[in-house]
Formats: sequence, C-alpha cells, structure tokens
Amino acid sequence: MLRMCSSSGKRLHVRSRASQARVQIEVCTNKDCRRRGAQKTLKILEEQAANKEGVEVVAGGCFGECGLGVNVCVNEGKIINGVTAADASVEEIIADAGC
Repeated sequence: MLRMCSSSGKRLHVRSRASQARVQIEVCTNKDCRRRGAQKTLKILEEQAANKEGVEVVAGGCFGECGLGVNVCVNEGKIINGVTAADASVEEIIADAGC
C-alpha cells in the first residue's frame, strides 16, 4: 500500500528540463532511496509509462523524506512514500496523487 505525505517544503532536487507530459512522476534515486531499490522501481515505472500518453517517469533527486523511501513526486507537488518495485504502479500513483 502506498502512503501519501504532503511535501515538507524541503525540496532538494532541481528539475533540469521542462516536461510536456500531463503527469510527471519523479523517482528519487538519491542515496537512501537507491539503497531501497529506487533503480528497479524507476525501471518498472518507466516500462509501465511507455505506452501511456501524457505520462512521463524520470529519475529525480532527494525530496527530503529519506526515511520513508523509495519516494516518488507527482507533478512537482505530491510525494508518495514507500513505493517498491513489487507494488510500483503508474495507475495507482496517478490515482493517489489525484491526477
């Protein structure tokens, strides 16, 4: 089950490019999340999003909620904690974020 948390205001990552996607899912690939399997989670979400128009999955930096990772951020706002490769679902993340 995914847990939704509000952004703490400690956003430490910087987006390097503008996205034309309706929904952008950033997966933290920083140190703590990487140890918890962020690369595998990222790969699974990228594969799921490949056939979904308007959805983009990208690697991101730290969202400031390290103890709760793997963390994903949707449209630079809502952070979802504890996303593992086993439960990674683009549809569920979009629904949980209210997009």
